[in-house]
Amino acid sequence: MKQLIGASLLVLAGLQSGYAADLPRTETYFESPVAVATPVKEQKIWEGAYIGALIGYGWAQFDTSKGVNPDPNGIQGGIYGGYNFQIDQYVFGIESDFVLTDFDETSHGLKAESDWTSTLRVRAGVALPNEILVYATGGLALTDAELSHGAVSQDEILYGYTIGAGVETYLTKNVTFRAEYLYTDFEDETFNLSSGTSAEFDNHTLRVGVGYKF
Repeated sequence: MKQLIGASLLVLAGLQSGYAADLPRTETYFESPVAVATPVKEQKIWEGAYIGALIGYGWAQFDTSKGVNPDPNGIQGGIYGGYNFQIDQYVFGIESDFVLTDFDETSHGLKAESDWTSTLRVRAGVALPNEILVYATGGLALTDAELSHGAVSQDEILYGYTIGAGVETYLTKNVTFRAEYLYTDFEDETFNLSSGTSAEFDNHTLRVGVGYKF
């Protein structure tokens, strides 16, 4: 009797297995979530405040009414600082600098000197790929100028304008390097030497600088 019951159970189990095999299989698929690209807002890498140090070389000229025109040349070095605003790829800002100059030249007994120059300028430029800024600049300029002839000398503060252009790029995340050219022209001034001497002073400058952007 026990053998009959065992055989019946084996037959039943076999029938169930065959029935299950004939049923259609339903497979479940799990789809991975698709990452949706989020537009990245263009970074305004040039916007903000900055300071820096510069060094350069200048070619100056004093045109005087005596017909004697000293042309002092010399090394320059100083500091600069400013603030930029950026709209898309366009960069606008204001900048000031103070530079010590080494202009000192004597021609036919007439000595011309200038020890410092300072400017207040606006900058306008275009930000190019690879973190490069190309800009034009212009504004007001201030300098000291001294003329002397023999034991007589006179020192004056002269006002004028400056214009120029330059290119700037990033060396690191916050450190920039620039190279620029400036032309500066100052007002005519009369110096009371042995006789009244009218003089006009201008200069051309090439300089490089390293800055830190905050």
